[in-house]
Amino acid sequence: MTDEIRNGRKLMRRKIAIPIGFSTDFSDEVGDVDIIFVHGSCASSNQYNSMLECLAANVAGDLRDVNEEDVDHTGPQLTCYLFDSLGCGESDHSPHDWYAYSTDELDSDLEAITRLVLGQESCKPDTPLFLVGHSFGVSQVIRLVNKLNAEKFTDRIKGVVLISGAINGGPLGNMDGGHWIFRYLPLSVLRRIQPILSQSFFKAAVHPSNQQRLQKSANDLSNANDMAMCRAFYRQQKYATVNDAKALEVNAIIIHGENDRVFPLKAGEHLNNSIPSSKLIVIKNASHQVFEECPKSVASALQNFVFGTFTCAKSK
Repeated sequence: MTDEIRNGRKLMRRKIAIPIGFSTDFSDEVGDVDIIFVHGSCASSNQYNSMLECLAANVAGDLRDVNEEDVDHTGPQLTCYLFDSLGCGESDHSPHDWYAYSTDELDSDLEAITRLVLGQESCKPDTPLFLVGHSFGVSQVIRLVNKLNAEKFTDRIKGVVLISGAINGGPLGNMDGGHWIFRYLPLSVLRRIQPILSQSFFKAAVHPSNQQRLQKSANDLSNANDMAMCRAFYRQQKYATVNDAKALEVNAIIIHGENDRVFPLKAGEHLNNSIPSSKLIVIKNASHQVFEECPKSVASALQNFVFGTFTCAKSK
């Protein structure tokens, strides 16, 4: 569905309910669980689909269509909330509305969605909530959790899953403002070279062993973006900082592709070392799109973390 989450900001949102325990032992141990998924820069929530199919198979023991809405099930459920950011995927918006794509506005969108889930959309008012972020979505998740914790708004947020992330102050330095091409090249040139940029990103973001399987969907998604929107987004992009990561008070797992050529593994290691209570999981034969490249491995890591089989305490 597409609805107005804030004044003038209509986003495509969807909810997937996965029955817990059809073929597992979870049903006697856990109640309902909520997860909010945040996609990366100029991307789409559809990128999570293959991983969600694997998660559904693990948790429910029955592979389900990830586009399916709620099912009639009286037992505990894992409810996944997904959305397309403004101007991305199915969340249409004028690409020339410059400030609509600022990091501050996008962070406010995520906060509004999270407050909706916490306030009225969750199955039960005490349902634990986890957040999953990919790439730039990692920064959004870190900032949001810190803000809600500082406000003492809720104690329902139990953990975060940070996939292929990087923060300012690490091995990549200050990443704010995006790639130099968005600062110096005119829009007409950006539009002309968009297919080249899409292909270049794809080769860096996907391990060679996975490229044939993912190439068409990845390039179609990238080429569908209006470059005016992309330029506005990247020029105003602001990443989380080391201090933001150090302030995170919930448990975290960091999932990173061993061969990530967008945010190299050293960036994931730095993020892990910056968060007080976290664990780094490295996936082999994967790059930046690790959750699309190795959906079963990422789904298993997420499942183990959410359902409590992972102990996050570690000595730093």
